[in-house]
Amino acid sequence: MESLSEEYIPLSYLVNYAKRLPDFRDAIYVERIIMDYCLSQGKVNTFMQLSDEIRNHFMPGAMVSSHTSVDKQIDDEILAKAIRAVLGYYWASAAHAVIFCVCRDKYNFPNNMSQFETKLMSINSLKGIAHPCKDGTIASALYNNPYMRLNIDKWEVNGAMQRVLTLRDNFIEEVERARYL
Repeated sequence: MESLSEEYIPLSYLVNYAKRLPDFRDAIYVERIIMDYCLSQGKVNTFMQLSDEIRNHFMPGAMVSSHTSVDKQIDDEILAKAIRAVLGYYWASAAHAVIFCVCRDKYNFPNNMSQFETKLMSINSLKGIAHPCKDGTIASALYNNPYMRLNIDKWEVNGAMQRVLTLRDNFIEEVERARYL
């Protein structure tokens, strides 16, 4: 298990400490320390795994840990076409997290944020858009909006903003339109 470099505190100790706290509101401060360290080291996936462990302790079964749909994965052309069709609903680069979550939950994309960001940055037809997807954008959005770790079908009852729900629904509609045209 990895440790915080200079202080030699194993990350596993911090996770176990967070899980001993009375509720998630207390544990979120420890999770924030883990996040700051992991993101400073470029270890987004390590942070996500540790964060999921803490959150699953307080909210068992609520976090997304595997693909939940039988829908077919979409190719890059359909993905790009659907994103371009919904750019009018984007409010910031963080809107890409909505796209990631829909792809993760509905279209069986891997639950790997940095891989998805790299995919979006490599699609030529998405270069030059107003709100590009940069490294760390999705992880930051999921950290700041914990409901995004839930399946997209549970967002509304867990406090998602209307703009998020609108983008989610319109993106799904555009993907389905592009798949069958």
